[in-house]
Amino acid sequence: AGVRDYGNRMGIPTIAGAVAFDPGYLGNPLVFCGTVGIMPRDSAAAEVRRGDLVVVAGGRTGRDGIHGATFSSIELSSDSERASGGAVQIGHAINEKTLADFVLEASRRGLFHAITDCGAGGLSSAVGEMGAALGAEVQLDRVPLKYAGLSATEAWISEAQERMVLAVAPADWEALAEVAADEGVEVTAIGSFTGTGRLVLRWEDHVAGELDCAFLHDGRPRRRLRSRHVPPAPVPVAWRAPCPTPAAVLLDLLAAPDVASKEWIIRQYDHEVQGASAVKPLLGPGAGPADGTVIRGVLGRERGIVLGVGLRHTLGTLDPWQMAAGAIVEAICNVVAAGADPDRIALLDNFCWGDVKREDSLGTLVEACRACHDVALAFAAPFVSGKDSLNNVFAWTDRDGVARERSIPPTLLATAMGQVDDVARTVTPAFTAAGQRLAIVGRTTADLAGSQLERLGVVRGGRVPAVDLDACRGQVRAVAAAVAARTVASCHDISDGGLVVAVAEMAIGGRLGCRLRLADVPAMVADTPSAARALAVGCSESPGRFLCAVPADAVDAFADTLDGTTWAWVGEVTAEPVVQIEGFDGAVESLPVERLASAWRGAAQEPTTAAGSDRASTDGSSGGAR
Repeated sequence: AGVRDYGNRMGIPTIAGAVAFDPGYLGNPLVFCGTVGIMPRDSAAAEVRRGDLVVVAGGRTGRDGIHGATFSSIELSSDSERASGGAVQIGHAINEKTLADFVLEASRRGLFHAITDCGAGGLSSAVGEMGAALGAEVQLDRVPLKYAGLSATEAWISEAQERMVLAVAPADWEALAEVAADEGVEVTAIGSFTGTGRLVLRWEDHVAGELDCAFLHDGRPRRRLRSRHVPPAPVPVAWRAPCPTPAAVLLDLLAAPDVASKEWIIRQYDHEVQGASAVKPLLGPGAGPADGTVIRGVLGRERGIVLGVGLRHTLGTLDPWQMAAGAIVEAICNVVAAGADPDRIALLDNFCWGDVKREDSLGTLVEACRACHDVALAFAAPFVSGKDSLNNVFAWTDRDGVARERSIPPTLLATAMGQVDDVARTVTPAFTAAGQRLAIVGRTTADLAGSQLERLGVVRGGRVPAVDLDACRGQVRAVAAAVAARTVASCHDISDGGLVVAVAEMAIGGRLGCRLRLADVPAMVADTPSAARALAVGCSESPGRFLCAVPADAVDAFADTLDGTTWAWVGEVTAEPVVQIEGFDGAVESLPVERLASAWRGAAQEPTTAAGSDRASTDGSSGGAR
């Protein structure tokens, strides 16, 4: 509701997202929010100048939000709502919209030299960062307040929303104030950037605080922490007997919380506001899921921004390097499947972890950071922003008086931002026409630890799905070239639930059927029991793979483009809305697309392959991360 009621009111479309579930999120549900903006190329440079005024613009300052950043990284307990309620900022979307309009007009007129928002730490971090080189003097009693009674400290550190700090030349102050009045925004000069290299705070003509800026930014001793990562002991693979077929588990996979339709959330948001969205979160005549979503950067122009997210939270406790690497690869695959240029992708990271003061928890964070480094270099995709929250532990006392705690699993949400030159040439997952051939790109392995199939209780143990950076990079570039050459009608990355879920989602979106031959999939399953090979191939979540629907007249060109990459023809799209899955023994199982869609949308059904307790935590609850 917060995402819906704030961003949409400002005219910001909610164009992309994901929802994931794990018992570890029960005490600390995670909500990640990100916004993409565009700006003129010549507007990126900022330089605070000696003598510039320190101007605060926007909402007034109150006690709401004090220690908000600190609160976001402390251990939560059953007393947190009472003890820390004041740390929550009170937002006002309309004030933020008028502030944004003011900033845009002031920027267009060149009325400030630098700008930053009042985020964590409020004015203390905003002014402290802007004055790092020059120093500043601030008259805190000039800060506009929501109500009387705030102390100098509260005015300085409040994280009240809808405020910006600008560095404004004295000669531009009157013009800036006129723009603010036209937009209905309050602006106040509360000091100046002095050039002394010192940060001086005054309150009613008394010096309330003074620090040397060099000491503030570089003089503090750096903490050195010890980390330790010991991979969990390997668990032998064990298949449930008798082993079900891929078609038998498909309905349960589609209904699994991580896989099932998120339409009930998507429809609460407005992804059409301002009319710039080109590829929506739900696609095709059957409203199937999107991989990457696309929005025009500027109305009237064809160039678009592609957004994709990746999340492999089920692997965090098993292998944090593979969890993080897999999330980044998934995000990249999502935008490339929609048509993004792999040479123009930027990344964002959102880390949420348990108590990193503990050596083992910090060790998993180090492994995840190594993965970010390795994958960014492998794909030449820079991380341009990110966020972290590193103490997500919930403590409580149970009914027997025993102190308990629960930590979230190590979680990295990766976001990829790509570009397309023409939004009309994007590709979506939904099938578009019968007669198209299905091609899988990438090699499949039988590594299923942490997979959705394991969560259903069909298999236990083994290795986690592993990222092969060289292979993934080659597959991404090959698929991008095929999409750019217009040889791909539909494209879907293969992730949660594996190939059978991917093909079902494509069929749901297009309201068309298909025939899928699992024996033709390039796979490494020699060590898998023969009775489980079709299931391993159909439900593997090996990273970096794609399923492409190729028009008949583009088959040869597609094959030429994919030359040198591991791929194979594995089926064809059919007019009859039935998904047919052919196993290794030649037996064919059929599921109507309507039945698949019902399972995916949450129609009540009894689990067919495993105990329902595996869909929730051991105490009967499930947690969510969005």
